[in-house]
Amino acid sequence: MSCKCRPIAKTMHSKCVILVLVTLMCSVQHVIPQTSTDTDEISVTNVVLVGALGDLAKKYLWQGFFDLYLAKESAHHKFNFVAAGRKSAEDGTPILTKILDEYVKCNNTAVTCANHLEVFRSSVTYTQLKKAEDYAQFCDSLMSHSGAAKEHGRLFYLSVPPFAYAAIAENIHKGCRPSGSDTWLRVVLEKPFGNDLQSARELANQLAGFLKEEEIYRIDHYLGKVGVQSILPFRNVNMAKYERIWNRDHIARVEIVMKEAIDVKGRLEFYDSYGVIRDVMQNHLTEIMSLVGMETPRNISDHQETLTNKLQFLHQVQPINAKRAVIGQYDNYANQWREELEKSDDEIVNTPTFSGVAMYVNNPRWMDVPFIMTAGKALDERIGYVRILFQDNSVCVKRKTSDFLSSCDTKQIIFLTGNPSLKYPSILVSKNLPEPELPSPWTKGAAFPADLKILGFPLETFHYFSQSEDVSAYTALIASCFHGNKDKFIGTQDLMASWGIWTPLLEDIIGKSPRIYPSGDSCGDWLDFQVSHHHNKLYFLHDVDDEWDTSNKGFSTLNMAALSDTYRSNPLVAGSKDEVVERLATHLRNIASEAIQERGVFHIALSGGKTPKQLYAYLALRMNLDFPWHKMHIWLVDERCVPSTDEKSNFRMLYSSLLKYIQIPHINVHPMPIELPNGLCNSVDKGAMIYESELKRTIPTGRLDYVLLGMGADGHTASLFPNQGVLDEANDLVSITDGGPPDDIPQRMTLSYNAINTARHAGVLVMGKTKRKMVSLLKSEGVTDKMNYPITGVKLTDGDLVWYMDHKALF
Repeated sequence: MSCKCRPIAKTMHSKCVILVLVTLMCSVQHVIPQTSTDTDEISVTNVVLVGALGDLAKKYLWQGFFDLYLAKESAHHKFNFVAAGRKSAEDGTPILTKILDEYVKCNNTAVTCANHLEVFRSSVTYTQLKKAEDYAQFCDSLMSHSGAAKEHGRLFYLSVPPFAYAAIAENIHKGCRPSGSDTWLRVVLEKPFGNDLQSARELANQLAGFLKEEEIYRIDHYLGKVGVQSILPFRNVNMAKYERIWNRDHIARVEIVMKEAIDVKGRLEFYDSYGVIRDVMQNHLTEIMSLVGMETPRNISDHQETLTNKLQFLHQVQPINAKRAVIGQYDNYANQWREELEKSDDEIVNTPTFSGVAMYVNNPRWMDVPFIMTAGKALDERIGYVRILFQDNSVCVKRKTSDFLSSCDTKQIIFLTGNPSLKYPSILVSKNLPEPELPSPWTKGAAFPADLKILGFPLETFHYFSQSEDVSAYTALIASCFHGNKDKFIGTQDLMASWGIWTPLLEDIIGKSPRIYPSGDSCGDWLDFQVSHHHNKLYFLHDVDDEWDTSNKGFSTLNMAALSDTYRSNPLVAGSKDEVVERLATHLRNIASEAIQERGVFHIALSGGKTPKQLYAYLALRMNLDFPWHKMHIWLVDERCVPSTDEKSNFRMLYSSLLKYIQIPHINVHPMPIELPNGLCNSVDKGAMIYESELKRTIPTGRLDYVLLGMGADGHTASLFPNQGVLDEANDLVSITDGGPPDDIPQRMTLSYNAINTARHAGVLVMGKTKRKMVSLLKSEGVTDKMNYPITGVKLTDGDLVWYMDHKALF
């Protein structure tokens, strides 16, 4: 196409310049001419709906394509709509005709719309696309009915099961790519995009062999909903009013809810393979979470900036495990499952139809703020919303005497994505928050019944805004795809990030029994759950006898009476290496939780050497999410006098095994000051005194909460070796020692008995057959010579000491 500046009078030179600019703008690729001075040029967009006779196409897609036709068909741009399926043309055409007649409608009574509808219905053709040769033959003839029109673009919408994506993409790649260099190709895919991280990767890799990333449009219809589309523009226009309170210092929690009253009867074949988590939480609700939590782009129209901010946020979301989730299943699901899928009465199904999860984000804006997602089928109502609930730290002295909102009333912002009580999607802002600016085309809401309540709050207590029209999500997304706007579609990178968050939970709940709940209004309070902020744990409020962990037990302190035995008059935990490590990790978690609850912080000193490496790996890989690392301080029990990059450095081992995997502030990690101006552990630098001063300054009481020790085959612990003068030091907390093994680094820095024995808790981890002789020798409590056996000098003055030994060390 072209736009021309025709010859005009010299006095109109400035206007010609303007037309030249218009010419340049019109020449940009993919722009559809609405008006043109060249009446001979016509462009056409070919739209092929594969799976055109299916339920989704019938209910939503054909209406969406008709809406696109109404908006973009013109004298200079035409559409060629093709319905494709596995049925023959003889069988498929009458079905298509019936679908178009019954499900595609005008949204108004205008005569022009009715005329366009008749033309649209008659212009859609059906073709069979079943084999590779069908695609080749069809695409060879695709432009034959378009005359001299230039092809503007080619859109394939795949409304088919995901297992068919790769084969169809290959057929498109081999025989259906447009021939014009400036003609675009876009392929729309419906969810699900895999069922876990691995399967999503495999599918993405298959598609990447045939389609470019910019050609793939993974659709999430929730992103087309007006209420969801409003979140980022709302944040953008209200940066000045709300940015300073859009963070952990002001927000108590974020709720993202999708409740449905209907069950899944008739959809069991699909639903049973996915369940509620894969069906709506991994995709719809996670996308909404990113819109609320990501950093607001400077330009929300900039796709790349928006994607960058979204990916950064998703990578900061902590993966979810079963401790942060509850699951349920409506009471008639199993009966429907047996009937539809022809299962026997003795078969059991654990597919969740309800789930609540608490998600946390490791960044300064959202640290410790739970994003609580709730979704389910066969519940008491149909409603969808995003609720930002602000902290209530106000104290109001005067008694409330009117309905006017005070500073002490609940402050919240609600984006209603679906609610039968209000005709259109709505934004509600508490009147005790600043009145917001509105993104276009939002306006103040219409009049409402005086007694109307939203989430239990009178509507009159909110600034209430709505749109006068609720555009179909599929209509909006089909238009966005046509225009090449990828902001509302899922890219490969964000898809993988989302699956990385959810896959651990999906693996955790395999074989777990969901809580059975009555359908509809009868569900009562059986699904109510609570978030334990101290322990980052979710549990149902009302217990039932259930295999799934629904109890309100929290984490208790270590019950010494329950331990298996004693060693040197102290509790002993014995078992295989794996069992001992798991028990020790669990005890550490419990003690850390109690310390933080009581004192707000947990100080732990960790040992080096080979023995604790398995423990550190377990903490990093299996219990990473269970520890409030940002409220912990990690100290070293001892360190070799080598550079931190040396393979013998305890700090290097600790970093590679644990620290690099956890979200702990750098300032909360305290390596020993080995490398100082005058060399390694040079007495002139007084490194031991520096570390002791840091301990006293950081811990006013001087008491570590936990010290993790080991024991060598010679009976040493920390870097307190036999026959050292430092063993008799009475006052120092930190010392330099010179008695290390001759084949190792002899000089070390270590905590002294004074620092160890004043701790609140200590554990001695002993593993391996090389320790067996010393373990046997020290069984006798009469062995108390700390000069020969330094471990015997560990005697907590006002704390608990526990021994952890594997079978190889004991027997």
